[in-house]
Amino acid sequence: MHLSRHFQTKRVSLGECLQQRHPNNLDCLRVIAAFLVLFGHSFTLIFSTPQYIFPHDPISAKILSKTPFQEGLPGLGLHIFFFVSGLLVTQSFINNNGRIFSFLKARILRIIPAYLVCILVLSFILGPLLTSLSFSDYIKSPELWTFVELHLTFSGLSGLPGVFTGNPFGSFANGSLWTIPYELQLYGWVLLFGFLRFLRYRSAFFIVFAYLVFLYCNSGKSYLFIDPEIPRLWIFFFLGIISCLYAEKIFLSPTILVISAAFLAITWKTGNPWFDVAGAICICYAILIFGFFKYFKFIDIGRAGDFSYGIYLYAFPVQQTLIYFFKNSLNGWLLVLFATVVTVPVAVISWYLVEKPALRLKASRAGHITAHKT
Repeated sequence: MHLSRHFQTKRVSLGECLQQRHPNNLDCLRVIAAFLVLFGHSFTLIFSTPQYIFPHDPISAKILSKTPFQEGLPGLGLHIFFFVSGLLVTQSFINNNGRIFSFLKARILRIIPAYLVCILVLSFILGPLLTSLSFSDYIKSPELWTFVELHLTFSGLSGLPGVFTGNPFGSFANGSLWTIPYELQLYGWVLLFGFLRFLRYRSAFFIVFAYLVFLYCNSGKSYLFIDPEIPRLWIFFFLGIISCLYAEKIFLSPTILVISAAFLAITWKTGNPWFDVAGAICICYAILIFGFFKYFKFIDIGRAGDFSYGIYLYAFPVQQTLIYFFKNSLNGWLLVLFATVVTVPVAVISWYLVEKPALRLKASRAGHITAHKT
């Protein structure tokens, strides 16, 4: 009864939540997102064959036809990452009064150091330990230096010489890294929109977003990326920007979420891009509800550190390594368990030895919530 009276008499806006310093659930949601990716990849890496490269986990296989963009659990994890990133990165830019150098420094320090260390660990520690080649042949192999070049220039993914060649998925050392260039491109768009003052005059940004959505729904392509076939990432990121710009007009109500989700479920048409966008909006609103609504309290993981990025960076190579050592004898559920046990400590090490020291180099903190960890 008390809870229902609260819903009727007290409306909490996202703007109020962004201005308050009390803990929120965003760090926990990002860790959950990282584990969704880990969970889905466990089955993909175990059950891939030359004829069936991307098999889904049991849960994703059942929900694909009912989700926006026909995505499974790993896709949902990416949606959470990109929406929260769009929200917090935009808030960071606004709170820094549009200072371009400060924004670039913050973004580079959050993404690049841990990414570079991951590439170096894979290339010159994990690779030499697991390769079927001699150390000399490994170091001289053009495949190694192609791997380093492609990843350092964000030009694509490749395998390491003689590493994981017997694994079902093949020799890819870290297939999760494909999203990093898109994340960086989106930071560039925030910078451009900020420079053009679209983030100050939010109606201008909303018109641009609506036009891009219209183009996507009529062509099925994105015009923001080098690869026009990947629309979903920018849609969720831009919905994060919209949420930040219109934060004082967005009220957090579980009732609204339930009603909108029920309406979508009744009217849903699989594969319809307009419904995909509507479903994306519903997912993003759910993220806000679970991220900020005060009656949903998750574990405050952020007090210990932001481990989600480390989990995302290292889960894939850990999974490939476990498959290699167990000679393809694990099932998907055991790989989820073992990969979690190994990846979490690695992510903690990455946070305390690489990511957190890099973040100390920021000139100032941006934002009242955990934007400094984004």
